[in-house]
Parts: sequence; structure tokens; C-alpha cells
Amino acid sequence: MTQTGGPLGVPLRHALDSAHLSEHDAAELAQHARAAAPVPEPERTYTGELGYTVRVEPDDGPTVEASYTDGTMPDDIRRLVTWVQEHPDTTR
Repeated sequence: MTQTGGPLGVPLRHALDSAHLSEHDAAELAQHARAAAPVPEPERTYTGELGYTVRVEPDDGPTVEASYTDGTMPDDIRRLVTWVQEHPDTTR
């Protein structure tokens, strides 16, 4: 997941590899990741609005990439983003 925008515009990247997670966390990540569906990047409504690109690379299917802004992000994707950002095994 990549977060862009904000006052400095510096991209922040967060990544998790389910192969390096506990069985419980890998299952929880997979459950959250099911919400991702291909979505084109929305237009930003103001300069500095936070944008998010979510990329899911499942072992058993095609890669899914979706882009959102704070204002266009569905709740299930927001839960995925928050879970990844707050997970202790997140690579930054």
C-alpha cells in the first residue's frame, strides 16, 4: 500500500507478506484483502488530499490494484489500510 499527498507529498509505503505472518494474521490479512477490486485513480478534490494505492498479490490469482482518496475509500478498504499500517510486521 502506498499513501501519497499530504502537506509534504512524500509517499509512504507499507507492505506485508503473508508468508512471514502467523497463521492467524495471514488469515486476517487475506480476509481484509478480499475487499480490494480494481479501481482507477480518482481525481483529488484539493491539493494535498491523501491518496492510497492498494496492491494485493495473491498466490492463487491475479494481482489487484486499486486507488482511492480519503473521500472515496470504502470502509472495508479503510479497515485493510489501517490494519496494514498498524501491523507490527509491516515493512515501511
